[in-house]
Amino acid sequence: MSFASTLGACLERIPCPAFPRRARGSARAPAILAIGDSWFFYPMPGGSLIDGLRNAVADKDHVIHAIGGNGAFLSEFVAGKHRDAVLQSLDEHGPELSAVFMSCGGNDLSDREALLPILREECSGARCVEDCFRRRPVAALLQRVAGYYDTLLDLILRAADVRIVVHDYDNALPTGKPFLFGTAAWFKPVFDAVRIPAALQSRCVVHILDQFTAALERIVAQHGHRVVLVHSRGTLHPSEWANELHPTAAGFRKIVDQAWRPVLQRIGIA
Repeated sequence: MSFASTLGACLERIPCPAFPRRARGSARAPAILAIGDSWFFYPMPGGSLIDGLRNAVADKDHVIHAIGGNGAFLSEFVAGKHRDAVLQSLDEHGPELSAVFMSCGGNDLSDREALLPILREECSGARCVEDCFRRRPVAALLQRVAGYYDTLLDLILRAADVRIVVHDYDNALPTGKPFLFGTAAWFKPVFDAVRIPAALQSRCVVHILDQFTAALERIVAQHGHRVVLVHSRGTLHPSEWANELHPTAAGFRKIVDQAWRPVLQRIGIA
Protein backbone atom coordinates (compact mmCIF):
# COMPACT_ATOMS: atom_id res chain seq x y z
CA MET A 1 0.00 0.00 0.00
CA SER A 2 1.37 3.42 -0.95
CA PHE A 3 1.98 6.22 1.51
CA ALA A 4 -0.89 8.24 -0.02
CA SER A 5 -3.38 5.39 0.28
CA THR A 6 -2.28 4.66 3.84
CA LEU A 7 -2.62 8.32 4.82
CA GLY A 8 -5.99 8.60 3.11
CA ALA A 9 -7.35 5.50 4.81
CA CYS A 10 -6.20 6.77 8.20
CA LEU A 11 -7.66 10.24 7.76
CA GLU A 12 -11.00 8.89 6.57
CA ARG A 13 -11.36 6.82 9.74
CA ILE A 14 -9.85 9.17 12.34
CA PRO A 15 -12.14 9.02 15.38
CA CYS A 16 -12.73 11.58 18.09
CA PRO A 17 -10.72 12.89 19.86
CA ALA A 18 -8.09 13.00 17.10
CA PHE A 19 -9.61 16.26 15.86
CA PRO A 20 -11.21 17.75 18.98
CA ARG A 21 -13.18 20.84 18.00
CA ARG A 22 -13.59 23.29 20.85
CA ALA A 23 -13.34 27.00 20.20
CA ARG A 24 -9.71 28.01 20.07
CA GLY A 25 -8.37 29.63 23.22
CA SER A 26 -11.44 28.80 25.29
CA ALA A 27 -11.56 26.71 28.46
CA ARG A 28 -15.27 27.30 28.99
CA ALA A 29 -17.82 24.51 28.81
CA PRO A 30 -19.39 24.07 25.38
CA ALA A 31 -22.74 25.67 24.63
CA ILE A 32 -23.19 23.72 21.39
CA LEU A 33 -22.51 20.03 20.89
CA ALA A 34 -21.73 19.00 17.30
CA ILE A 35 -22.12 15.32 16.39
CA GLY A 36 -21.02 14.22 12.98
CA ASP A 37 -18.83 12.87 10.24
CA SER A 38 -16.26 14.34 7.87
CA TRP A 39 -18.38 17.38 7.01
CA PHE A 40 -17.59 18.44 10.59
CA PHE A 41 -14.07 16.96 10.73
CA TYR A 42 -12.72 17.44 7.20
CA PRO A 43 -8.96 17.85 7.72
CA MET A 44 -7.95 19.60 4.52
CA PRO A 45 -6.83 23.29 4.29
CA GLY A 46 -9.68 25.74 4.64
CA GLY A 47 -11.50 23.70 7.25
CA SER A 48 -14.88 22.03 7.40
CA LEU A 49 -18.52 22.84 7.94
CA ILE A 50 -17.93 23.19 11.69
CA ASP A 51 -15.32 25.91 11.12
CA GLY A 52 -17.86 27.95 9.19
CA LEU A 53 -20.50 27.34 11.85
CA ARG A 54 -18.10 28.48 14.56
CA ASN A 55 -17.82 31.82 12.75
CA ALA A 56 -21.59 31.99 12.30
CA VAL A 57 -22.24 31.74 16.04
CA ALA A 58 -19.19 33.76 17.17
CA ASP A 59 -21.25 36.88 17.82
CA LYS A 60 -23.33 34.84 20.27
CA ASP A 61 -20.14 33.71 22.03
CA HIS A 62 -21.04 30.03 21.78
CA VAL A 63 -18.35 27.40 22.37
CA ILE A 64 -18.71 24.37 20.07
CA HIS A 65 -17.47 20.89 20.94
CA ALA A 66 -17.62 18.23 18.21
CA ILE A 67 -17.84 14.45 18.58
CA GLY A 68 -17.31 11.95 15.78
CA GLY A 69 -14.77 11.75 13.01
CA ASN A 70 -14.03 11.20 9.35
CA GLY A 71 -15.93 8.18 8.06
CA ALA A 72 -18.27 8.01 11.06
CA PHE A 73 -21.48 5.99 10.70
CA LEU A 74 -24.73 6.73 12.50
CA SER A 75 -24.62 3.37 14.28
CA GLU A 76 -21.35 4.40 15.95
CA PHE A 77 -23.12 7.19 17.82
CA VAL A 78 -25.93 5.03 19.17
CA ALA A 79 -24.21 1.68 19.78
CA GLY A 80 -20.58 2.00 18.71
CA LYS A 81 -17.31 3.72 19.42
CA HIS A 82 -18.71 7.28 19.67
CA ARG A 83 -21.64 6.45 21.98
CA ASP A 84 -19.68 6.90 25.23
CA ALA A 85 -18.40 10.32 24.11
CA VAL A 86 -21.95 11.42 23.29
CA LEU A 87 -23.29 10.19 26.63
CA GLN A 88 -20.43 11.74 28.59
CA SER A 89 -20.83 15.13 26.90
CA LEU A 90 -24.59 15.12 27.47
CA ASP A 91 -24.10 14.13 31.10
CA GLU A 92 -21.50 16.85 31.71
CA HIS A 93 -22.95 19.68 29.64
CA GLY A 94 -26.56 18.80 28.81
CA PRO A 95 -28.30 21.40 31.03
CA GLU A 96 -26.08 24.21 29.69
CA LEU A 97 -26.37 23.38 25.99
CA SER A 98 -28.27 25.78 23.76
CA ALA A 99 -28.15 23.57 20.66
CA VAL A 100 -26.91 20.33 19.15
CA PHE A 101 -25.72 20.26 15.53
CA MET A 102 -25.84 16.93 13.68
CA SER A 103 -24.12 16.01 10.42
CA CYS A 104 -24.81 12.30 10.06
CA GLY A 105 -25.82 9.75 7.47
CA GLY A 106 -23.50 10.54 4.57
CA ASN A 107 -21.30 7.49 5.08
CA ASP A 108 -24.33 5.27 5.66
CA LEU A 109 -25.54 6.19 2.16
CA SER A 110 -22.26 6.28 0.22
CA ASP A 111 -20.36 3.34 1.68
CA ARG A 112 -19.71 0.55 -0.84
CA GLU A 113 -21.25 -2.06 1.47
CA ALA A 114 -24.43 0.04 1.66
CA LEU A 115 -24.63 0.88 -2.05
CA LEU A 116 -24.09 -2.52 -3.63
CA PRO A 117 -27.12 -4.23 -2.00
CA ILE A 118 -29.52 -1.49 -3.15
CA LEU A 119 -28.34 -1.52 -6.78
CA ARG A 120 -29.23 -4.08 -9.40
CA GLU A 121 -26.33 -6.34 -10.37
CA GLU A 122 -26.43 -5.35 -14.05
CA CYS A 123 -27.60 -1.88 -15.07
CA SER A 124 -26.04 -1.41 -18.51
CA GLY A 125 -29.47 -1.46 -20.11
CA ALA A 126 -31.04 0.99 -17.65
CA ARG A 127 -33.07 3.77 -19.26
CA CYS A 128 -34.10 5.58 -16.09
CA VAL A 129 -32.90 5.86 -12.50
CA GLU A 130 -35.49 3.41 -11.20
CA ASP A 131 -34.02 0.70 -13.42
CA CYS A 132 -30.80 0.86 -11.38
CA PHE A 133 -32.27 0.24 -7.91
CA ARG A 134 -33.84 -2.61 -6.01
CA ARG A 135 -36.95 -1.11 -4.44
CA ARG A 136 -37.15 -3.02 -1.15
CA PRO A 137 -33.43 -2.77 -0.24
CA VAL A 138 -33.51 1.02 -0.80
CA ALA A 139 -36.48 1.33 1.56
CA ALA A 140 -34.73 -0.92 4.09
CA LEU A 141 -31.55 1.18 4.00
CA LEU A 142 -33.46 4.43 4.57
CA GLN A 143 -35.51 2.81 7.32
CA ARG A 144 -32.31 1.73 9.06
CA VAL A 145 -30.79 5.21 8.74
CA ALA A 146 -33.99 6.81 10.05
CA GLY A 147 -34.02 4.39 12.96
CA TYR A 148 -30.51 5.40 14.00
CA TYR A 149 -31.50 9.07 13.70
CA ASP A 150 -34.56 8.52 15.90
CA THR A 151 -32.48 6.71 18.53
CA LEU A 152 -29.80 9.41 18.60
CA LEU A 153 -32.34 12.23 18.74
CA ASP A 154 -34.20 10.58 21.61
CA LEU A 155 -30.90 10.06 23.43
CA ILE A 156 -30.14 13.78 23.17
CA LEU A 157 -33.63 15.04 23.96
CA ARG A 158 -33.87 12.91 27.11
CA ALA A 159 -30.66 14.51 28.40
CA ALA A 160 -31.03 18.14 27.32
CA ASP A 161 -33.77 20.65 26.56
CA VAL A 162 -32.17 21.90 23.34
CA ARG A 163 -32.81 22.63 19.71
CA ILE A 164 -31.26 20.01 17.43
CA VAL A 165 -30.23 21.11 13.94
CA VAL A 166 -29.77 18.46 11.23
CA HIS A 167 -28.99 18.82 7.52
CA ASP A 168 -29.29 16.89 4.28
CA TYR A 169 -25.87 17.46 2.59
CA ASP A 170 -25.93 18.43 -1.11
CA ASN A 171 -26.12 16.61 -4.44
CA ALA A 172 -22.68 15.00 -4.58
CA LEU A 173 -21.13 14.46 -8.00
CA PRO A 174 -20.00 10.91 -8.91
CA THR A 175 -16.84 12.13 -10.63
CA GLY A 176 -14.56 9.42 -9.31
CA LYS A 177 -12.40 12.04 -7.61
CA PRO A 178 -11.17 10.64 -4.28
CA PHE A 179 -10.25 12.28 -1.00
CA LEU A 180 -6.51 11.95 -1.70
CA PHE A 181 -4.44 10.54 -4.53
CA GLY A 182 -4.23 6.77 -4.13
CA THR A 183 -7.52 6.45 -2.24
CA ALA A 184 -10.84 5.25 -3.62
CA ALA A 185 -13.82 7.41 -4.48
CA TRP A 186 -17.30 6.54 -3.20
CA PHE A 187 -20.10 6.53 -5.78
CA LYS A 188 -18.50 6.16 -9.20
CA PRO A 189 -16.51 2.96 -8.55
CA VAL A 190 -19.68 1.25 -7.34
CA PHE A 191 -21.83 2.63 -10.15
CA ASP A 192 -19.24 1.53 -12.70
CA ALA A 193 -19.06 -1.93 -11.12
CA VAL A 194 -22.75 -2.52 -11.83
CA ARG A 195 -22.49 -0.71 -15.19
CA ILE A 196 -24.82 2.20 -14.56
CA PRO A 197 -24.71 4.41 -17.69
CA ALA A 198 -22.71 7.60 -17.13
CA ALA A 199 -25.73 9.72 -18.04
CA LEU A 200 -27.69 8.27 -15.10
CA GLN A 201 -25.04 8.30 -12.37
CA SER A 202 -25.60 11.84 -11.07
CA ARG A 203 -29.33 11.25 -11.07
CA CYS A 204 -28.81 8.07 -9.04
CA VAL A 205 -27.08 10.11 -6.33
CA VAL A 206 -29.97 12.59 -6.37
CA HIS A 207 -32.42 9.68 -6.09
CA ILE A 208 -30.68 8.44 -2.92
CA LEU A 209 -30.47 11.91 -1.38
CA ASP A 210 -34.09 12.71 -2.25
CA GLN A 211 -35.16 9.80 -0.09
CA PHE A 212 -32.73 10.79 2.66
CA THR A 213 -34.17 14.33 2.72
CA ALA A 214 -37.70 12.93 2.81
CA ALA A 215 -36.74 10.69 5.75
CA LEU A 216 -35.30 13.67 7.63
CA GLU A 217 -38.43 15.70 6.94
CA ARG A 218 -40.59 12.95 8.46
CA ILE A 219 -38.32 12.74 11.51
CA VAL A 220 -38.37 16.51 12.03
CA ALA A 221 -42.16 16.59 11.74
CA GLN A 222 -42.41 14.00 14.51
CA HIS A 223 -40.34 16.11 16.93
CA GLY A 224 -42.04 19.47 16.42
CA HIS A 225 -40.01 22.61 17.07
CA ARG A 226 -37.21 20.79 18.90
CA VAL A 227 -35.59 19.46 15.73
CA VAL A 228 -34.85 21.75 12.78
CA LEU A 229 -33.78 20.71 9.26
CA VAL A 230 -31.31 22.74 7.21
CA HIS A 231 -32.02 22.18 3.52
CA SER A 232 -28.62 22.45 1.86
CA ARG A 233 -29.41 20.57 -1.35
CA GLY A 234 -28.74 22.48 -4.56
CA THR A 235 -26.39 24.98 -2.93
CA LEU A 236 -23.09 24.08 -4.55
CA HIS A 237 -21.80 24.65 -8.07
CA PRO A 238 -19.84 21.67 -9.53
CA SER A 239 -16.61 23.67 -9.13
CA GLU A 240 -17.24 23.90 -5.36
CA TRP A 241 -16.75 20.18 -4.76
CA ALA A 242 -13.26 19.10 -3.66
CA ASN A 243 -14.06 15.44 -4.33
CA GLU A 244 -17.07 13.16 -4.55
CA LEU A 245 -18.28 13.78 -0.99
CA HIS A 246 -16.68 16.98 0.30
CA PRO A 247 -17.04 20.63 -0.74
CA THR A 248 -14.08 22.93 -1.10
CA ALA A 249 -13.41 25.40 1.71
CA ALA A 250 -15.39 28.00 -0.23
CA GLY A 251 -18.15 25.45 -0.71
CA PHE A 252 -18.44 24.81 3.02
CA ARG A 253 -18.60 28.56 3.66
CA LYS A 254 -21.31 28.92 1.04
CA ILE A 255 -23.42 26.20 2.66
CA VAL A 256 -23.05 27.93 6.04
CA ASP A 257 -23.97 31.35 4.66
CA GLN A 258 -26.82 30.32 2.37
CA ALA A 259 -28.33 27.31 4.13
CA TRP A 260 -27.35 27.24 7.81
CA ARG A 261 -27.14 30.90 8.80
CA PRO A 262 -30.80 31.78 8.02
CA VAL A 263 -31.97 28.81 10.09
CA LEU A 264 -29.66 29.63 13.00
CA GLN A 265 -30.78 33.25 12.92
CA ARG A 266 -34.41 32.17 13.03
CA ILE A 267 -33.85 30.11 16.17
CA GLY A 268 -31.64 32.75 17.81
CA ILE A 269 -28.25 31.04 17.62
CA ALA A 270 -26.47 33.01 14.86
